[in-house]
Amino acid sequence: MNFKIDFYNQYTFWCLAIIAVALLYWTCVFIERIFYNNKAKKWRNAYPTLEEYLSIYPYCKTDMGVKCFNCDSFQRRFFWWDRSGKGRRVFYCQHCGKHLYRGEG
Repeated sequence: MNFKIDFYNQYTFWCLAIIAVALLYWTCVFIERIFYNNKAKKWRNAYPTLEEYLSIYPYCKTDMGVKCFNCDSFQRRFFWWDRSGKGRRVFYCQHCGKHLYRGEG
């Protein structure tokens, strides 16, 4: 079977294909922004800043630095919240694993 596709049908196909790809792209952008904003809100609400952490646990501020509220360890590590390596970090105690506070920048 030989199907002959004329120019009009081919042009219509490609126009519809480009419109479909554009709609798919903008739908993905819209959904990603919704999830990103929700993720940012969760991050802000889940962990206190360093200043808030020290106001909640004032005994954790010492001359040697900030210590864990749970085990009094000074060994802290952090992980990137959004895994991009920029900006948002969550500090946790290396000894007991409790999440302590968040940091930006």
